[in-house]
Amino acid sequence: MLNFCPDLRTVQPDLGKAHGEFVFLVDRSGSMSAVDISRVKDALLVVLKSLRPACLFNVVGFRSTFKALFPASQTYCEESLAIACESVKRIRADMGAANVFSPLKWVVRQPIHRGHPRLLFLLTRGAAGDTGKVLELLRNHACSTRCYSFGIGREPCRRLVRGLAAVSKGSAEFPAEGERLQPKDQGTGSKRETRDKIRTSRKQLQCQPS
Repeated sequence: MLNFCPDLRTVQPDLGKAHGEFVFLVDRSGSMSAVDISRVKDALLVVLKSLRPACLFNVVGFRSTFKALFPASQTYCEESLAIACESVKRIRADMGAANVFSPLKWVVRQPIHRGHPRLLFLLTRGAAGDTGKVLELLRNHACSTRCYSFGIGREPCRRLVRGLAAVSKGSAEFPAEGERLQPKDQGTGSKRETRDKIRTSRKQLQCQPS
């Protein structure tokens, strides 16, 4: 099955069978090089095309300010996928510092959809001046939002990337510089193991009412 690299088997073993809410938080600040943002765009396009129609998704780009693709997470369908892919292709690393607190606050305050555990994918390079505040924010919403963070490029903020994963029981990855974020064939694990892992993820996140 296609997965988001370098390895998301510990994140969501089969994106094509998950009924989650997938929110992609993408760093568009000046700290992201043209190469970094190109890798992110390529990976996002693969992941978006691998989701299941029953899931919900959104893409949020941030720098000193942020902008969400949709006002709220949309049901995955041909129309919403086409809109998302066109938007991702236009992503640029604009000038400005990375401010992850504001978009994260917006994400965690969105309504929770029963049966759709929220999985947040953060792709960032820049350091956050208010890292402690950011970590505390997600810690307070860890029962409804799980973060899988990716430190992109040279010297990403490891405290931020690892911290967000730790407080929400997600995972953190640091792809090597120049390593392409590309699809991999995840043929390991039985269907029962996949279902069990997704079911466990849902149970762990269902402490928040809809």
